[in-house]
Amino acid sequence: MLREKQRRFEDQFQVPDNEQLLGDSWVQSFCKTYKIREFCCHGEAASVDQDAVEAKRIQCWQLVAKFAPRDRFNVNETGFNHYSPPDRGLATKQMSGKTKEKFRITIALTCNSDGSEKLEPFFIGKAAKPHCVKQRTPEQCGFYYQNNKHAWMTGALLEECQLDIKMKRANCHILLLMDNFSGHMISYQPSHIQMEYFKPNMTPFVQPCDAGIICFFNQCALDCDEAGESEIYKIDLLEAMSMAKVPGIR
Repeated sequence: MLREKQRRFEDQFQVPDNEQLLGDSWVQSFCKTYKIREFCCHGEAASVDQDAVEAKRIQCWQLVAKFAPRDRFNVNETGFNHYSPPDRGLATKQMSGKTKEKFRITIALTCNSDGSEKLEPFFIGKAAKPHCVKQRTPEQCGFYYQNNKHAWMTGALLEECQLDIKMKRANCHILLLMDNFSGHMISYQPSHIQMEYFKPNMTPFVQPCDAGIICFFNQCALDCDEAGESEIYKIDLLEAMSMAKVPGIR
């Protein structure tokens, strides 16, 4: 976050190239000078076997080597709590938190390795007809949207994407990487997709989409902050889905 702010300030004030800060060495001294450190409201770190992570990385490299970059796909869902602020951040002192809002939607993102193909974000909510779209449907507003009781991916919804049919029509065989939770289990054997599942707790270490999603959320917070928004997390479902369709993530 600090490095992104630095880059934006330098662009905003047109700092000459020879006077811009290089690398990350300034971050530590900056935080020390202004007594900035990370505070955490709550949280729990997952227990992961690092040897298993390294073994899985090697296995993934051997697997993806059999496919061209354009044929290596990854799908990943994230629970988008667009009303909820993060539980940690940089500050000069401990800050009081805000009441956590439990309302969320799920966003499923699918793209290939070289970025040449990015499927439309797949939004999953609880409401069949969200109030924010008024008299229209989410589809009429330009969103690929489905709903169920828990606003989460299921095998039936994954099958509705018809990715295998699309690949068959294009005469293309692809590798699809995903984590192995129940919502990724489909009822048939794809003919043009080789599905490879990550083991539990491997997602933060080997899931290709993860870093991009985290970066995107940071970007949204910065944009709202610089726009002068006092309540940057007070947005409705339509605004949240619009944020997720910015060019950087599509």
